Amino acid sequence: MMKLFSKLLHETYVQIIPERYTNKVFCIGYNKTGTTSCGKALQMLGYKHSSFNPKVKQYYKNNEIVKILRYTAKFESFDDTPWFNEDLIPILNKTFPNSQFIYLSRDEELWKRSIYHWTFKQTGNYPNIEN
Repeated sequence: MMKLFSKLLHETYVQIIPERYTNKVFCIGYNKTGTTSCGKALQMLGYKHSSFNPKVKQYYKNNEIVKILRYTAKFESFDDTPWFNEDLIPILNKTFPNSQFIYLSRDEELWKRSIYHWTFKQTGNYPNIEN
């Protein structure tokens, strides 16, 4: 019940806050490179933050870029999908002038080990990370 209330509260918030096409901060990186931690740090610093949102991910899958941009205009900082997608970054850069993009990377072997264990926790199957 609390999860449903929280979701409804977030959706209402997104509908009533104004759109601002000014500078934003985007945490850019693959899974398990620290994007979520970066987002949490920005939130702790007082940014109005948005992380993974299934509705926005669906907008991306449906190529509904204008809907992504309108959603993005309501927050100040972001991590996770769709904002880290390489084809969206130039659009975000042009739409939100003077934005900052924090690019996160990780040693490849450490990243493979982390994604290997994370995928198993999520799916119960180990991925083939060599391909």
